[in-house]
Amino acid sequence: MIYETTPKFFLLSNENLSLLVSPARFFIEAMMVSEFKCLPQQSGFTSNASNAQDFPAELSSFALLNLGSNDNEITDVSCGGWWWFVLPSFLVGLTIRFVAFGTLHISDRGQQAKLSVMSEFTGKDKNISFMISCAAMMAIIAVLFIATCWVIVN
Repeated sequence: MIYETTPKFFLLSNENLSLLVSPARFFIEAMMVSEFKCLPQQSGFTSNASNAQDFPAELSSFALLNLGSNDNEITDVSCGGWWWFVLPSFLVGLTIRFVAFGTLHISDRGQQAKLSVMSEFTGKDKNISFMISCAAMMAIIAVLFIATCWVIVN
């Protein structure tokens, strides 16, 4: 799956970049793979060494659909539940919402009858509460981003 990356330098991996750009794709692929892994062996998605000794892994249905490419046990039958990918999906959505909220908070301040960000920081009347709220927002976004990347990799 997208979130099961092998490199541990998760900030630079293509999987995490695609996850943060397209969280809906991540959620849909995770749901599809978890559903397909629970199908019986005659479906073509799951198999094991006892019933398909010489079957090449590159011809499995998962490989043909390019799903779960980083999962070594992708063809093993598993009906363990759907909950295991919800936390990464939730954290990605939460991170994107906080970034959007922060962007709305600091952009087009003139149209909101507020001073610009630079004048809030460097003007005569420095707005301490605005500075604290910006610092808190950046800290929250950083923590959410790191937590999201950590949950995706692990």
